[in-house]
Amino acid sequence: MDYPDLSNKSVAVVGNASSILKHNSGAEIDSHDFVIRFNRAMNLTEYNPEWDIHVGTKTDMWCVWHFEEDLKNIPKEPEYIMWMAFWDENGRDDVLKYPETLIANLIKKTGLRLPTSGLMLLEWLDQQNTGPVSVYGFDWFVSPSSHEGTEWNDELKKKVDNAGHNFNYEREWCLAMYNKFYFKG
Repeated sequence: MDYPDLSNKSVAVVGNASSILKHNSGAEIDSHDFVIRFNRAMNLTEYNPEWDIHVGTKTDMWCVWHFEEDLKNIPKEPEYIMWMAFWDENGRDDVLKYPETLIANLIKKTGLRLPTSGLMLLEWLDQQNTGPVSVYGFDWFVSPSSHEGTEWNDELKKKVDNAGHNFNYEREWCLAMYNKFYFKG
């Protein structure tokens, strides 16, 4: 399967930060030529019509880390699926695999041991000849992921702290390096 041609297309990247529910960005998200969602994305792995106004309904590509676990929860597969666990085979020819050379270069550039799938996708998009890229629902764990609720508790904080990611560093990196992207909250 070939990667999508995003040449000069407007792209919306929709993350999982529960803070996205504070914004009515659904129609704006859906107006993009191409919409990419992550992992346990709202309105993809779990549908709630009350979220439409916040996160939209359109999905052209799904970037996923826990492939088999999350795949069983989506009612309809989007046209493109990119598996972010680049080192492992998933046994499907119709699923894109994150480019190994790109992750190696990203680790080298950032010095991070384990970049998040969000950072990996932004790096991939930075290599494409896209039109404007708008990023929604990325707050680097200022708020919990939407599938874990909207309020922090000790258990969630511990889980995030033990994830092996450096969210503060990634936030600074993204805001400095991906200045052609529009971070919308």
